[in-house]
Amino acid sequence: MSFKDILTAVAAFITSVAGAGAIILGVSGWLGKVLADRLMEAERQKHSTQLEQLRSDLKKQQDSELEQLRLLHTSEIDVLIRRREVYQRMATSMRVLLSSTTPASEDEKKEFLKAYDVCYL
Repeated sequence: MSFKDILTAVAAFITSVAGAGAIILGVSGWLGKVLADRLMEAERQKHSTQLEQLRSDLKKQQDSELEQLRLLHTSEIDVLIRRREVYQRMATSMRVLLSSTTPASEDEKKEFLKAYDVCYL
């Protein structure tokens, strides 16, 4: 075997090893990309599920607090309406007592005192 034959054999070996290395590198890069995409999609799905759960919990909490505020405001409005009615009765009784040219009857005095007691006691 001559030096030229040995050099040709070594060059062929190096070329085949380099070609195989390039193929292996390309396949491993592609396989890595495929696996990375799968893992990323699994993570994305997991985070999406967690996000939906958080949104659902937040919506439930928001609805609950909104209902509590509605009930609070409704009860406050009811209290204000009752107070207005009491004040109107007292004002009406007072007008009857003050605008009358004749002395007030016992029933009118009792009605005024009853309205006054409800209003201020």
